[in-house]
Amino acid sequence: MIRSSLSPIHRPRAGRMPRGFTLVELLVVIVILAVLIAFLLPAINSAIRTGRNTSAQAEINQLAAALAQFKTQFGVYPPSRLYVNESGDYSAATLVAASGNTLTTAQASAIAQRSISYLRRIWPRMNLSTSGPTASTTFWFDFDGSGGTTPSPPKIIQGAECLVFFLGGIPQLTDNGTYGMQGFAKDPTNPMKNSVAAATRSTPMYKFRPGRLVDQDLNGFPEYLDGLGGASPRPFVYFSSYEGQGYDPDDNNYNHSDANGNYLGDPDDLGGGFSSGVYGGFATRNNISTHDTVLNFTARTDIIGSPGPNPYTSETPLPVDTTVALADAPIVTTNTKPREYINKQTFQIFSAGIDNNFGIGGAFIEASGQEGLPFPAHANSQATGATYDSSIRRRERDNLTNFKGGTLQ
Repeated sequence: MIRSSLSPIHRPRAGRMPRGFTLVELLVVIVILAVLIAFLLPAINSAIRTGRNTSAQAEINQLAAALAQFKTQFGVYPPSRLYVNESGDYSAATLVAASGNTLTTAQASAIAQRSISYLRRIWPRMNLSTSGPTASTTFWFDFDGSGGTTPSPPKIIQGAECLVFFLGGIPQLTDNGTYGMQGFAKDPTNPMKNSVAAATRSTPMYKFRPGRLVDQDLNGFPEYLDGLGGASPRPFVYFSSYEGQGYDPDDNNYNHSDANGNYLGDPDDLGGGFSSGVYGGFATRNNISTHDTVLNFTARTDIIGSPGPNPYTSETPLPVDTTVALADAPIVTTNTKPREYINKQTFQIFSAGIDNNFGIGGAFIEASGQEGLPFPAHANSQATGATYDSSIRRRERDNLTNFKGGTLQ
């Protein structure tokens, strides 16, 4: 048998596939990816928070600029609590009834007079009555833009609503359920005509994004959400100093009821592990307060309590004994001077921050070696009956304001 000296012909194996990953190799890859994601997520979340905060701070600055423009045009900054009555009747008795008798005659008279004062300074030719409706009272104003031939019930609008109202004009509820702002009518005797009754209108001083205009208390006047998102998005709040006369802590309260009188609670005070309402105490009334009755004692008529959010002061709002630790400091009964508010001649705008909690407000001290958000726990418990430690103010560290660039922490 003769063997060929030629090498055999090698044929490739039919259907041979590339070698795949083993189970162990796949697990190793998954673990590596998980570790990388764990390192990246905090950085990504931090970048997202920073971006949102930057955007919200920019809007606060823009709103502040719009308020400055408002003052240039009208001579005053807008009030941050306003009684509106479409019949033009600004008598105290009408306001007491509209409040469900929660206001005293003196408080109602003060709020009505302040509202009239500002409306007349801004629109000098508006027809307003302080003595009640008469046979000749045929005028009415469409403050809420609802239209029709019958005036809406009188209302008190808070600072967050005043910010939108004065910078945006008459609210308009569109067919898709969102709000738009239609400016004011160029009728000096009735700037509150809606766009159907008066097509010639002023241009809003701020361009509010319709998707962020919400009517949280269902009173027909929207607020402007700060755009930070979260489970309970909150609006920008606005406090006026009333040309240096003093801030009113009750200009923005969030323990209000809906349009049907149903109590909505205070999501800010009930959040963060605090199960009961928390009030900030302020010494020496220089405002129109409605919350004197929350005091734990009645001897100190110069101390008021108000639900959050509250305007910021440059010192502890309650006069306390500074010779002891702040947490243990009692109220000093001989010191009744007014509190020193930040931006005492202008206004304050602020956001609840990423956590959607305004906190109780009060002192913000930007000084080396001092707690920026101090809380005199012992004094507060004397004034309000609520015992909390300084941790209650941690919720304010991420708040954004027009008087400090960046958060309050």
